[in-house]
Amino acid sequence: MVVFLLLLLIVTASILILLVWLRPRADVKAPQSERPERTVPALSASSGFRLLSPESLDDAPPLQGRAREVLDAASLHIAGLRSVASRLADREVAAKVQELCAVSESIAAKIRRNPDSLPLVQRHYDYYLPTAADLMDRYDRLVHSKVYTKDMEFQVKRIENLLPALRSHFDKYMGKLLRHELIDLEVEVNTLEEVMRSERVSG
Repeated sequence: MVVFLLLLLIVTASILILLVWLRPRADVKAPQSERPERTVPALSASSGFRLLSPESLDDAPPLQGRAREVLDAASLHIAGLRSVASRLADREVAAKVQELCAVSESIAAKIRRNPDSLPLVQRHYDYYLPTAADLMDRYDRLVHSKVYTKDMEFQVKRIENLLPALRSHFDKYMGKLLRHELIDLEVEVNTLEEVMRSERVSG
């Protein structure tokens, strides 16, 4: 009987040891195929990161990009001035406004051809052109107002008297670009002449 009990205890202990040994261990990693995939959250525009498209990597140099921004804004101001001019009954004033537009468009054409010259006329785009557009928009509202007081007439006349001075400032910035072009041309011609002289001597 004692021997039987001993054998029973030994068998029971062996079974318990075997069960403990076969139980999966918590620190054993699952096979690669059973591991859950790690997902990387996609970045959105609202995450604070700037998402770059392939095209944006080939953007023009900063100055050209700035020039495009400036000229886009300028085209809106010029369109506003032309719109005001088309509604004015005073054709003399309308003609002066159209002249401002023409000069500003000539300046813009030169900036498109040579964006590096933008700093020469930055003041024109930062102040004079937007201010002219704003003044003429107010002028348009005053002259078409159903109520027209002496004070309103006074401001209308002041704006009209400012137009020639504005034209002079527009012309001044156009002149800066022309002088800059002439300086560049002179440098290029001088360089060409020097190269030709040196080749004549060495030849």
